[in-house]
Amino acid sequence: MRFFSFQLQRVAHKEIPKNTVPNYYKAIKLFCEMNDLLLNYKKKSRVLPKRRNAANDRTPTLEEIRRLIEYPDRRIKPIVYTMVSSGIRIGAWDYLLWKHVSPISNDEGEIIAAKITVYGGDAEEYYSFITPEAYN
Repeated sequence: MRFFSFQLQRVAHKEIPKNTVPNYYKAIKLFCEMNDLLLNYKKKSRVLPKRRNAANDRTPTLEEIRRLIEYPDRRIKPIVYTMVSSGIRIGAWDYLLWKHVSPISNDEGEIIAAKITVYGGDAEEYYSFITPEAYN
């Protein structure tokens, strides 16, 4: 119980976020289970702070996007267009290959969008779509 109060003090002093405390709890619980130590986990878990289920993310505003693409480095514009139009996160770039992007064209041969496979070859693979500006 003393360990949990120490972590709760760290949360109160803003040293760690409150969503981190259950990770310490899980490690201690696993250690106790592996060493056949019996603890009342229901009682211990009641002192843990309530977790936030959603991240504190938001969609960038049009003004923020405009400021980003005005940056002089020409590599920024395709990155911003792709991330904004497809909704991928920054970690998806590690898995992205050019073969994961396939254009979609209309009857006249004009590219109207592109299909992008996110986390290609991974268990969490899914697809999304990007705008023609992002594809070009």
